[in-house]
Amino acid sequence: MIEAKYDTIQYLANVNDCIVSDEGKYGVVSPREKKTKIQVNYDNIDLMDKEAALYAVKKDGKYGMIDLKGVSKVPVELEDVGVDITKFKENNIKNRYILVDNLIPIKRNGQWGLVDVKGNLVVGFTYDSFGYVSSNNKNAINLLVIPGYDVIVACKDDKYTLINRSGQPLFGTVVDDIYMTYENGQYRYFMNYNDQTKNVEDYLNQIGISKDGTIKSTPTPTPAPNTEQQQEQTQEQQEEQARAQQEEVLRQQQEEELKRRLEEEEALRQQQEQQQQEQQQQQQIQQ
Repeated sequence: MIEAKYDTIQYLANVNDCIVSDEGKYGVVSPREKKTKIQVNYDNIDLMDKEAALYAVKKDGKYGMIDLKGVSKVPVELEDVGVDITKFKENNIKNRYILVDNLIPIKRNGQWGLVDVKGNLVVGFTYDSFGYVSSNNKNAINLLVIPGYDVIVACKDDKYTLINRSGQPLFGTVVDDIYMTYENGQYRYFMNYNDQTKNVEDYLNQIGISKDGTIKSTPTPTPAPNTEQQQEQTQEQQEEQARAQQEEVLRQQQEEELKRRLEEEEALRQQQEQQQQEQQQQQQIQQ
């Protein structure tokens, strides 16, 4: 039983928790364990997913993530968590928080990154957005993920790439458009690059990407380019490698910062729990 001291009580049968509110603030109470899992001091709390065992919390306009045990997984310092899936209705995405069963879009300082369901930062805050929203091509349908391949469309500087469920980009952020069409009862996926349109699924198979977005084998070799093309490709590869190295360094720095903030929040949570226990003990003594 839960004490009759809250304004509202929302029972979540699938996780056996209750989201409670008191004077406009929200927390999580476990009726089974008879304890407060998440303190009642957040502006909003939403269960992200039962299997991932995560809550999205909001406080003072910032977002964070807390697991079902009440342990902070991502500090409350994000601008947003999840994506607006109403823009991608024909993509048939069920959960705005978790994409390809593993990755959670998060936003900080105007840039987007990805954490996994354990709260680990797998893609640093380097992208402008996730998903392709059609503007000029009337036949193009908005696209966020490609079903079957478990890849996410990511955008930076109006160019696009695909990211697999491990957080790895499958190629440089150089594609002009990545979208889907619906013809003869079938969805098809295309990308435009250098005034050429390619079938995305054919291309992924060609470069050796399996249905789960991983590299399955050495890609099929292509005809050798001429010397000028080789020089251009070598320079592009060097630039891409340099960008990848910079992004990895940035991701590691951001991950370290998130871990530091997480440790601070956990220490604060433990301090609050200790204070609450001391208050309860004093009340029992007085009674």
